[in-house]
Amino acid sequence: MIYFAMRFPVLSQTFIQREVAGLRAHGIGLEVHPCLPSDAASRRSATIRDGVVEPDLSIWLGGMMALVAWALRKPSVVGGLIGAILTAPHRTAEQVFHSWLGLVVGARAAFDLREAEGFHGCWATAPATAAWVCGRLTGKPFGCGAHAYDLFRHGGDPLLPVKLREAAWVHTTTEAARTELLAREPGCEGRLVLARRGLVRFPDWREPEPIAGRELRVVAIGRLVEKKGFSHQIAACAELVRRGVKVRWRVIGDGPLRGALEREAAVAGVGEVFAWEGARPESEVWALHRWADVLVHTGEVG
Repeated sequence: MIYFAMRFPVLSQTFIQREVAGLRAHGIGLEVHPCLPSDAASRRSATIRDGVVEPDLSIWLGGMMALVAWALRKPSVVGGLIGAILTAPHRTAEQVFHSWLGLVVGARAAFDLREAEGFHGCWATAPATAAWVCGRLTGKPFGCGAHAYDLFRHGGDPLLPVKLREAAWVHTTTEAARTELLAREPGCEGRLVLARRGLVRFPDWREPEPIAGRELRVVAIGRLVEKKGFSHQIAACAELVRRGVKVRWRVIGDGPLRGALEREAAVAGVGEVFAWEGARPESEVWALHRWADVLVHTGEVG
């Protein structure tokens, strides 16, 4: 099975690595094909290295050459793929990029990996488009995932309706996403699998320690972007301090709002309480889980 990801690994998406490991543990042979290369920090943190085919600089040229080869063999199929992309309701330049990236990645993979048993895209954007292209060109089954931005942001991926109609299986992770997918394509109900993420066994878990006479240890993990709601954490921390609670608040993750959040914490009088520790590899994240009394998440619905 060929498993398409947008990038692999990604430091903030360790759940994708766990998904790959879990599928392999169930006897499914997966070869991971990222559409784009990962950054150096993410590659250093990888827990899965075998069976990952890194994208190279010739992805566009190789994909276009493969697309031409397929057009000579199956002109009506290639014409249908291009026509679907041209007529899909793209709302942003990012969506346009994802559709065409998925086309060229899929065309090349379908040419090079024609003997694969099937194809799966873990996100409904370029990875699922690549799997859909492979399915149409090779006649093999394909599946896709749809979870968050690829389903809700800017109306979701513009090619999602056709992928939902044609996919042999569709994977999502929340009841809200499942409801949304069924509203868009009721016919996919029998092929829609709800398999939640995040339910993992903590390594070396410890029993909670009494907090009387010491500071409350809080950890929060996430990218420093608006939808993660870190401003709510600053307000909550300020309220705890106002009530006389001693607290230490460690934030793991980085992003464009770091400077603004540091200033916001300072204005709220808790600048010294927060420790903005940046992105960390998974082993260090587990260590912070063991250190903490409380794990806080304040994600916002867009």
